[in-house]
Amino acid sequence: MKTTEELLYQIRGLARIVVAFSFFYQGLVPKWLTHDPAEQAMLMAHGVWTAYPSWISHIGGLFEMALACWLVATFTDKKPLWVAGGALVFFLLDTMIFSPSYLGTTFNVVTTNLALLALVLIDQHILKFQADEINQRRFGQYFRFTRDRMLYEFVKRLELKDLPHLMHTLTQSRIKRRRKVRQKLKESLQPAENPLKDRSQIDRRSSSDRRRIFPLPQSKRTTNQPPDDSENPAP
Repeated sequence: MKTTEELLYQIRGLARIVVAFSFFYQGLVPKWLTHDPAEQAMLMAHGVWTAYPSWISHIGGLFEMALACWLVATFTDKKPLWVAGGALVFFLLDTMIFSPSYLGTTFNVVTTNLALLALVLIDQHILKFQADEINQRRFGQYFRFTRDRMLYEFVKRLELKDLPHLMHTLTQSRIKRRRKVRQKLKESLQPAENPLKDRSQIDRRSSSDRRRIFPLPQSKRTTNQPPDDSENPAP
């Protein structure tokens, strides 16, 4: 069973081979071997290159064949794909502007160029996906290498000369933690001290506070007072 990576590689290879074959065939057969009259008529429709249509057709054929060889030679490069996509769009717009009569024929430039442009986009997207996957793998390898390197450095530092210091630090922290736990336990077991142990002082203070808050009426205050000796002198 094929993996996803192998399947994407085959799809991208098929798309690029079809695009390269189409450019090579269009540059060789109609422009160099058969001298298609439709090619000559499309060039004459521009009105500028009517004097040398065959030479211009040959130059265009060489460009298309060179582009096809570039597509096959650089199988993992995006630059020929961008050039091929731009050429397809240019040929389509040129035909629509200067030779619109060819748009209604069978297998016209619209259908062929759009199909080839779709294959170019498929090739570009798969190539971008594969490049991102390769970058992720490289980053993962770099991360694992860095992690292993850091672990190696840490273990290297924990040699015999550093190990006693580390053990001493751990022991001191453990002793301090135990002291804190014992101190908290001792504080929780001690009873709360009462600052006023004499109950009479509490009762006396409460009675004086009640007198201050709720004073007695004048009549009760006079009746409760002892008789004055100045008013009833002794005989």
